[in-house]
This record gives sequence, C-alpha cells and structure tokens, in this order.
Amino acid sequence: MRLMPGDELRLRYVGDSSKLTWSGVGHVVKVPNNYGEEIGIELKISQGAPIEYST
Repeated sequence: MRLMPGDELRLRYVGDSSKLTWSGVGHVVKVPNNYGEEIGIELKISQGAPIEYST
C-alpha cells in the first residue's frame, strides 16, 4: 500500500476483554522515508483512542 500526505485512513481497534472496541478516521501527516518507520496520522476525533498501545 502506498500512502501520501493527506490520504484518509480508518483505524479500528478490536481490543481485549478489558477494553472496548474503538474506530476513528484521520489524515496522514507523515510518511516514512525508510522501511520500518512510523506513519503519522492526525485523527479527526481522538476521544477514546487507545493511546497506551503503539503497535
């Protein structure tokens, strides 16, 4: 998949038994230069986002 700044992404977190499911929509703000780097996304509404997880 190729991403460009400004592309819209829908993210979904199914969770585990202690967390509720979450979904959100955002725009790509940072695209990696090399394999393995992170993608930067700006969420439209971040309320309830699972911020304690990074992968």
